[in-house]
Amino acid sequence: MNLLSAPMFGTKHLLGVLIVLVAVIIILYVFKKLDLYKKDKQLRVIIGFTVLFYLLEFLKLGVTMYPTWDFPMYHLPFHLCSLPIYLFPLLIFVPSNSRLREYISATAYATIMFAAVLAFAYPSNILGGSETWFPLKDNVLPLISFTYHGLMILSSLYLIKSRLFIPSKDSYIKATVVTFLFGVIGIIVNYWLDKDFMLLTKGNGSPLQFLIETSQILYTTSMIVIGLVLIVLTIFISIKLIKK
Repeated sequence: MNLLSAPMFGTKHLLGVLIVLVAVIIILYVFKKLDLYKKDKQLRVIIGFTVLFYLLEFLKLGVTMYPTWDFPMYHLPFHLCSLPIYLFPLLIFVPSNSRLREYISATAYATIMFAAVLAFAYPSNILGGSETWFPLKDNVLPLISFTYHGLMILSSLYLIKSRLFIPSKDSYIKATVVTFLFGVIGIIVNYWLDKDFMLLTKGNGSPLQFLIETSQILYTTSMIVIGLVLIVLTIFISIKLIKK
């Protein structure tokens, strides 16, 4: 896993976040101008997001594997930021009027949004070793990661702006249930493969890693609780903003 060596809140970090935010704002504006929030165009946009998520995921794997072509087990899709590659295909095929769709859309908005925001706020595993963005050849993986996480924010905002997801009081439960179940899978895989998916076991890149010295259970529980609280907070803010 690529641990941080470029400084937090340094030029590289802040510039990368700024570029992503500007890009997201511009793309959302273009979506509006092209009427891509309309119901008859939503499916094509969701398919587009799905394709882009998979392209970036495979590109990341290809860059990581080159030139030995050994598969990096720590890049198996059990990270929290892997959720888009599961949820967005489901948004394509699960009927819009089904109960399952409500759980999927709530998670696709809230969990994917907060996971991306956290990744940009504390990019310990995606910022890379170089202290600047140049030369670009030294920043291929960070560029892919920033693009991927930017796409997470863009796709989440699209869901709410297109009203494919309308936050409500029961959205809290739906998003937390799906995220919790995915977290349980992550914990099982971590112990099976001795990895650190979702930063739930070893805490590489987590600001709470120091808790492991006190108790592994305390650390893992704290990470899960904080994650669930952030999901609730994300939906709560969305409900308040929509009411305004």
